[in-house]
Amino acid sequence: MNKRNASFLSMATQNEEVLPPRTMNKRQSMYIGSSYAPSVKICWYSPPRQLQKWGCDQISPHTDWGNIFFDLFYVAGFLNLGSILVYNPSWTGVLYYFGCFFPLFTLWHSKTWYDSKFGHHYDIYHKVFEVGYLLALATAVSNIRPTSIMANPSNYKNMYVFSLALTVGYAMNFLRYVECFFFGRGQRKNIKYEAKHSMLSMILTFSFYLAAAIVSGIAYWGSDEKKDMVGALRALAEDDGEATCDIGITQMVPVLLTLSGSIVDELFKIVDTCFILDEKSCKENTIPPNIDFMIHREGEWIHLVLGESLLSLLINDADHDDYLSVFYCGILTVTFLQMLHFRSQPHSPEEHAFSCDTNAGVLFTIIFFWYSAVLVGVGAVYKLFLKSLDEDYGGGERRLPSLGDGNDDYMFRWLASGGSDDGCSPSGDERIQNIAYLFGSFFAAIYIFIDVMLVAHNGLSRDSLAKGYRKVIFKEEVNEETGAVCQKLNIMGILFVAIPREGIVILLVILCFYVTSPTVLAYVGCVTAFLQVATSALSSIFFPVDEQKHDHHHDLHEVIDDDDDDEANA
Repeated sequence: MNKRNASFLSMATQNEEVLPPRTMNKRQSMYIGSSYAPSVKICWYSPPRQLQKWGCDQISPHTDWGNIFFDLFYVAGFLNLGSILVYNPSWTGVLYYFGCFFPLFTLWHSKTWYDSKFGHHYDIYHKVFEVGYLLALATAVSNIRPTSIMANPSNYKNMYVFSLALTVGYAMNFLRYVECFFFGRGQRKNIKYEAKHSMLSMILTFSFYLAAAIVSGIAYWGSDEKKDMVGALRALAEDDGEATCDIGITQMVPVLLTLSGSIVDELFKIVDTCFILDEKSCKENTIPPNIDFMIHREGEWIHLVLGESLLSLLINDADHDDYLSVFYCGILTVTFLQMLHFRSQPHSPEEHAFSCDTNAGVLFTIIFFWYSAVLVGVGAVYKLFLKSLDEDYGGGERRLPSLGDGNDDYMFRWLASGGSDDGCSPSGDERIQNIAYLFGSFFAAIYIFIDVMLVAHNGLSRDSLAKGYRKVIFKEEVNEETGAVCQKLNIMGILFVAIPREGIVILLVILCFYVTSPTVLAYVGCVTAFLQVATSALSSIFFPVDEQKHDHHHDLHEVIDDDDDDEANA
């Protein structure tokens, strides 16, 4: 061994002596070695632990690669969801799109919200539990089909299996809080209240999902001989399996139940925040979310949502000139939307709506709920643009074998571009006009939701709203002679930021009634997205923000240990 290596070894040995010894949790027994990571110990069971307390520094958990793997299932989900609109670009298709998207989002958000409050060490029980959860999610995603199939539960099992998988997945999220109630470690009084409160809010949503599974299940499993016994319940799901495309209100009951369950989940948050808990009691009884973790997870979610739009554009085989216009405009539009989103969202916990007040946090959560749905809808719109051009130019179809629905009409599905229509889609001028309506509605909603989220991040208290209003209309200037601060009308900010942003929304709403060309609309989408990014950049010039340093924030990679249990207050 040479002197250089000996010196390096001596320094390493000294460093090891300085480091404090790592302590193992006393409750963790039955350890087994990890073959892929020998330094990581895995136990049979580890109780969930509270991540942090109110008023303490935000704790950033270690990166959990399982969350990224979990998100991959939603890539296929977004592809199937977009196909609902592509097969049937009508208001019925929109209903089924939202009726399937929102329950999937509820599964994602409820798990993410739990992960922002509780954590656990590596153990076998929770790994097996997560595998079961992924199976339920995969089942739900794989059974999303066009409207004509989902609205016909007597002949197709997809609506029944989709609702049943949602019920199982949501029940597993419910069990997470049951575990916390009995075994959670940290502030026991707060953990029990949080678990009890969360379980209460989940019961009603679970009931809607279960009802959808029961109604669609009876329609699918009920035979002709049993019609007299189950006729009443079967009628709730559909009109005796008659014309698939003639979808009445009774046929929509299962999807209305799944949609209502997700909306009820959001409404409960509003009621809870506005009428049950005030700011003081919230901090005394609940557990705060890890805002840094939520920012990170929501950013990953938005990338997945926008990735579906890119997938729609990148996987195709059209080669005419109009296709190239839509292709490049679409790529630029999605890129601008990504830039716009991350320019408008805070990157530190102290600037997020969750840190302002509870009302702002709830508003942001609800808007993010709808914002995600319309972003996926943008991908569907570009699928429709490309499909319309293929039909006009006689373009080829790129197909894959379907998963098998027992019907020759569905033996092939287009890859990414959504496939041919399902026989229920409107045709001719009605179809073209509906695509324009979807374009204008989704793009206008995106820009409105971004502005509302900005308001939420600034806070919803009276002082915050008044300050935000004054900031848009007036600007402060210092008189060089007297040194006094005076307010002047912010003409530049109004002309180059406020008016253009709101004018774009109005233009999109009006334009869809008069312009239906896919190529023209693709150009409009690209230009409006660019202008939104430009006005967002100009806002930092005409509406300067005081820089605030948050030196008190630390990234602590740990969870509250058993010594923090508050059994006395339980």
